Amino acid sequence: KDILWGRGAMSSPSPAPSVSPAPTVDTNAPTMAPTQPEDVYPEWWITLIAMVFVTGLLFWSLKRVLKAADEKRKRVQKNLKRLKSKIVASDEFYQKYGYSWDWVLVFKVQEANQKPTEYQRHHSVREVVTKLCEAGLHTTMFYSVQQDEVYCKVRAPPERLQAEADRQDYKVPLDAMCLKAICDRGRFESHGWNPVMYTTFASELYPFEGHYAPYDRERAGADDIPYKSYSEGTFRNVDRIKLIQSIMECPRYLNGAGLKLKDLVHKKACLGVYPLHDYLALLTLQHKWLGLFKMPGNQPDEEIKDYFGEKIGLYFVW
Repeated sequence: KDILWGRGAMSSPSPAPSVSPAPTVDTNAPTMAPTQPEDVYPEWWITLIAMVFVTGLLFWSLKRVLKAADEKRKRVQKNLKRLKSKIVASDEFYQKYGYSWDWVLVFKVQEANQKPTEYQRHHSVREVVTKLCEAGLHTTMFYSVQQDEVYCKVRAPPERLQAEADRQDYKVPLDAMCLKAICDRGRFESHGWNPVMYTTFASELYPFEGHYAPYDRERAGADDIPYKSYSEGTFRNVDRIKLIQSIMECPRYLNGAGLKLKDLVHKKACLGVYPLHDYLALLTLQHKWLGLFKMPGNQPDEEIKDYFGEKIGLYFVW
């Protein structure tokens, strides 16, 4: 560019850039260790205030939780009382015997153009309900909300349950305190044995707990066979379910209904057969079992066994 403008001869070459010498390192100079920042702690009064605040917050939270648990317990008890009074007022059977319906059979409403099979004709709703009533069971029927299903609830009076338990020698628990009284008193005059002397065993099992005996209707209530009694009588909810199932499946010459429940469902004469929950007993068990501070080792094992049966009771025990 300078040559084209005629300044090539006048311009002087640009000086070369100067290079600074490399710094020298003195290897004999002492090295300095890197300094670390000193730990800075808050004042003691700040720590004290923080601890007091956290403790107060935990105490307040625990107090609120305990208050909420107590309010829930009172609310559940109030609901149980109101529900029980409502059930008793609407069901004379429950008011007299302490229990209500235990089973339900679900039937499908047949359409006009639908042709049932031969098995379905012989096991229609009318036929099944007739057999249940002839077996000594009580029934009640109602439609579903959609009007496409019919529900048939089943229960048995205490006399029918006693007869079935006596027929099959159903095992029922014995009262521990009555057994102890019998052993302490003895029966020398009637049976020829003196009072039974027992020692304290090094075990958690009470000597008179866990004894069962076949049910005998003629000797029920007698002094020699002290059957254990519950709020609903001699038979628990799970006992009634088993006995009613036995009545429904028992042959008719043994005063049963002669129904095969699995065949009813399998051959589509019935949509389903289910045992029913006792809602009041279930809420009572839930209130005892599902507590906020209920530890796994402190579960109501007896109540679980009496409601759900021995198999489920053993599951939660072990």
